[in-house]
Amino acid sequence: MSRELLLRGLLAPSGAGDVRVWPTGTGPEALLHLRLTPPGGFAHLIAALPAVEHWLLRTYQLVPAAQETDALGLDLEGHLDRFLNGPS
Repeated sequence: MSRELLLRGLLAPSGAGDVRVWPTGTGPEALLHLRLTPPGGFAHLIAALPAVEHWLLRTYQLVPAAQETDALGLDLEGHLDRFLNGPS
């Protein structure tokens, strides 16, 4: 799940398919809902929206948008391929 999806979900319903995010409430009592519906099950997670917002904004301070793979300094696609398909 991307940070961009979470950021959009802080303000309005966002996402499509297996991952959807939406806010409810306002102020310090606001909640962020995350619904995961992959094949074979589903989960509905709820978190304090201000806490997620604080964490998310901090991640953008540490690693600006569109610089995630640069910050990792590694072959993300290669690692993901090995994770999903095993070593060559």
